Amino acid sequence: MKERICTAVSTVLLAAPWSIFILRQKTWALESPGAEIVIGCYAALMVLGCLFTLLAYAAGKVQNSWMKLCLVIHIVYAVVGAAAAVMMAAGKIF
Repeated sequence: MKERICTAVSTVLLAAPWSIFILRQKTWALESPGAEIVIGCYAALMVLGCLFTLLAYAAGKVQNSWMKLCLVIHIVYAVVGAAAAVMMAAGKIF
């Protein structure tokens, strides 16, 4: 049961970052304070999704083949999310 729940949560978290394209069609999501908040939230979601999948895979012993694929995709998401957060922070500093 634990394997199915962790796999389902990881699968749902795979689709979540793609919803930013729908949200960014709104005009308020393109202007400065709103855009930064949206991108920051999505970056945090991608990094936390990777942490959840990594913990479920390593500590929770949920090691099926779909979870391996989810882990690889979430690692890529986390790298992109961390890069977005660093670029936003660098823009504020410099």
